[in-house]
Amino acid sequence: MFFYWGKSDFTEEEGILIIGRELVLAGGETMLLARNEQRDLVTFAGSTLQEINKFRSQKYYCPDCQEEVILKAGTRVTAHFAHKNQGSCMNKGEGRYHEEGKWALYNWFIQQNVSAQLEVTISSIQQRADILLQLGEKKVAIEFQCATLPEKDVINRTMGYCNESIIPIWILGGNRMKRIGSQSLRLSSSEKVFLRVCQIKCVSPED
Repeated sequence: MFFYWGKSDFTEEEGILIIGRELVLAGGETMLLARNEQRDLVTFAGSTLQEINKFRSQKYYCPDCQEEVILKAGTRVTAHFAHKNQGSCMNKGEGRYHEEGKWALYNWFIQQNVSAQLEVTISSIQQRADILLQLGEKKVAIEFQCATLPEKDVINRTMGYCNESIIPIWILGGNRMKRIGSQSLRLSSSEKVFLRVCQIKCVSPED
């Protein structure tokens, strides 16, 4: 996993307004992205309270269900959004470990000059990729998986991407790894399913 800490000025990358870089999330369920009143996709991950306060008066909305969300920020945690009422929205927020890793991966791709978008919903299949890459004519969905996922869900999500000519790449979080030696890891049955889905052939536009 790659982590890049430090501050940056207010920037815009791939249509997402970003303030800062540093990420320290609170526990519980979090959501990094929301739309502002102008319907721009924004994140305040890594921003200071002074920077955030300039935007406190605005309303923010979930990119998926369009319901209003709450901007939460403090002196010790990164700003994030939460639904007022969760309802049936597919964007239920994610845990701290997952969000930290996803944010680090996204910033690593940006630093490699790779076209990357964070938390992209593919409406045709009702799936949200943690990160969506554009590599020439090819699209690649990065799934950073930190929780146990039933095999049928892994297969269905993989096939969903393939049916849209999107190549899925699953990255298992280090929290799932059980080291049994300096160069050895033990995989449980729930991790081995990811080895099997690697055999699914996805056809890209260039193939």
